[in-house]
Amino acid sequence: MRPVQFAKISILLTFGAQTLTQETDRASTNFQIQWQAQHSGVTASLRGLSAVNSAVAWASGMGGQFLKTTDGGENWLVKVVPGADSLDFRDVEAFDANH
Repeated sequence: MRPVQFAKISILLTFGAQTLTQETDRASTNFQIQWQAQHSGVTASLRGLSAVNSAVAWASGMGGQFLKTTDGGENWLVKVVPGADSLDFRDVEAFDANH
């Protein structure tokens, strides 16, 4: 039986805190995974995550906050929905870098 090989695996995870974690395994046959904490720039707990592709992802959280990355999690743009500062966004559904 031949081992399965992946060209690239890229996953972003949230842990309900202010930190996003990026895991990347690039064409590795021995599946050595490297984890790197990504500072989100928010103090609210993050609840939802939707990855569009390996570069674009959106996250949502408490206080009406949402975040977007277009570079695979290296940098995050933080925004607040006006008038939603008392809301807890538990999910986000992303379609592309703008929606």
